[in-house]
Amino acid sequence: MLLVSIILLVVGTGATLLSKQLYFSKVYRQSQTAYYAADDALMCTLVVDDTYLGVGGHGIFPGATNDDPDTYINDVFNFVNTAWGFPMSSRNDIQCAQVPIFQRSVTGFEVSSVDYEYNNGGTIESGKTSTFTMRMPTDEGGERCAKVTVHKTLNFRQIIAQGYATCDSGAGSIERAIVNTTITE
Repeated sequence: MLLVSIILLVVGTGATLLSKQLYFSKVYRQSQTAYYAADDALMCTLVVDDTYLGVGGHGIFPGATNDDPDTYINDVFNFVNTAWGFPMSSRNDIQCAQVPIFQRSVTGFEVSSVDYEYNNGGTIESGKTSTFTMRMPTDEGGERCAKVTVHKTLNFRQIIAQGYATCDSGAGSIERAIVNTTITE
């Protein structure tokens, strides 16, 4: 009887440990996927904003509050396209990770109508907040997603990339976020 009890205890404990290991392995994989989605989105945003510079040397994501965001983005695109001869017909052609960032129907790109305020050592700078989502294809045929928020003034840029292990799964998806802040004077 004692031997049977010990065998059942060992089997029960082993099954519990195995199920926990499988669970934590799945969480680790999802966490890694979410981090890579955030990292890819952050790097894409940095590359696009640092590549497409307007006449004043500011990136394509709007920062000044007195500019109409759509006009500003189009002006930067047209300047770069003309100056460098990029073979693109519109800002919707700007892609990163196979995602057309400025194509609203795909990414939900939006510039907030409420100004962003940055406290620069007691001086308040007003700017804009841009948001969009990226659905990036994976090698396995699935997708990973990221929500990107760009807070920007003329002297400050903060990019927050929130990566998700799965798209459209709501509360069950694991999220990892990365923040990059650049201050110029």
